[in-house]
Amino acid sequence: MDKDSFIFIRSPDLITAHSVAEFLSTDHHKYTFTVQEDLDAILDIIYDLEPYDITTIRTSTPMYLLSRKISGMGVKMVLSDEGSNERKRRNAQSYLYFHNVPSAIDFHKKTVAHVKNLHTADCLRANKSTMAWGLEA
Repeated sequence: MDKDSFIFIRSPDLITAHSVAEFLSTDHHKYTFTVQEDLDAILDIIYDLEPYDITTIRTSTPMYLLSRKISGMGVKMVLSDEGSNERKRRNAQSYLYFHNVPSAIDFHKKTVAHVKNLHTADCLRANKSTMAWGLEA
């Protein structure tokens, strides 16, 4: 992936991924899906992941579409950072469900509860998104 491809999208994640790829001297791939691809996948996401709420469907779409792309490249297993942001206090504070926490103690309790339950939401969603395409995360 060349450095010029990052001029179009200045995402901190993409910039970091490019730096890591350069440091490791590995080939990394960027995939930007369209709104139409998102819309076309909604029924498949509901079928494969069995979600019943809008938030799960919305947050599953990128991983589902990316998993389809990766599987199409013949890859069978990937490493994911699913859940890693929740372990970092400054990142977790950006989530809307933490905005109205009244105190630091309550924030800590809510963070611990959230991390302890990642397997019932975030990680489960990631697992179903990848396994729908025969990809193990």
